[in-house]
Amino acid sequence: MDEQSADGDDVVTTRSELFGLGLSYFVGGVGVSLVLANAEVAPWIVILAAFSMYSATGTIALFTVVGSGGAVAAGVLSAMLVSARFGILCVSLSARLRSVAAPWERALAATVAVDPSVAVAIRARTDAGARSTYWRAALWLVGGWGLGSLAGLAVGNLVADPAAWGFDAVIPASLIAILGNAVRTRDAAVTAAVAVAVTLALAPVLPAGVPVLVAVGAAVVGLFVPEPKATA
Repeated sequence: MDEQSADGDDVVTTRSELFGLGLSYFVGGVGVSLVLANAEVAPWIVILAAFSMYSATGTIALFTVVGSGGAVAAGVLSAMLVSARFGILCVSLSARLRSVAAPWERALAATVAVDPSVAVAIRARTDAGARSTYWRAALWLVGGWGLGSLAGLAVGNLVADPAAWGFDAVIPASLIAILGNAVRTRDAAVTAAVAVAVTLALAPVLPAGVPVLVAVGAAVVGLFVPEPKATA
């Protein structure tokens, strides 16, 4: 069931859903830190990246380019490309927070805006409810990501070959868990299916990161998916 905040604003995330979001980001943090630790990235850089970039795809894109001998500028550009969707998320979030949050709070919210927190926030019926829901989700996600990054770094220093233990599957598993929370409606499920199909079709012929950006266009398909008829 949905919850209500103390002041009556609708808060549309349950404790179990928040725990699931936090756990999925904990697992994601573990996976990213393992990848970086296995690539012999300095521990302090792993921690800095975890808390400053707050993006699995962006972090991996940056260190993949730099680690393969590419320029830092090229790595940063690659990270920005794969993280471009966060700008779109911030636009939709800002529309809900404009009337209930000060400019400094909206700016702070933008720094930790990710798919799950924005998705649950915009489900709220009121702007005040969206604000409460967003920060509740954001705290769980940031906390899970930070703790997972620290845990992954510790495990990475103890395990010589993370892939041999199956840790290379951590990131895909965490992304699937995150997606599961976001495709509970018909339009979201159709959009996700189209985006996956587009990405798989373009992955063999386009540079890494570009198919994902092209797949963003699948959101247009979701606009034309009819809502299910309400049952009596």
